[in-house]
Amino acid sequence: MNPDYTGSFQSRHIGPRPHERDQMLKAIGAPSLDALMDEAIPSSIRLKEPPSSLEPEAEHEFLGRLRGVARNNRPMRSLIAWATAIA
Repeated sequence: MNPDYTGSFQSRHIGPRPHERDQMLKAIGAPSLDALMDEAIPSSIRLKEPPSSLEPEAEHEFLGRLRGVARNNRPMRSLIAWATAIA
């Protein structure tokens, strides 16, 4: 993608254009995006079929669902600093 982040929202968030994707795949030695996914994502955690619950929804609807999920989060003690201290 173009590193010029002063462009439009679309140019920064829609993803690479086909020629940019092809350049990336060539640089990493993958023949296709499917082959890259096969290499990067273990088959044991990949879905066998696309999820059936991907119905279109408005942003405010999605954010409402996300807030509902977030309400189930429980604050826990972070052990990140501890893990790096003993490493």
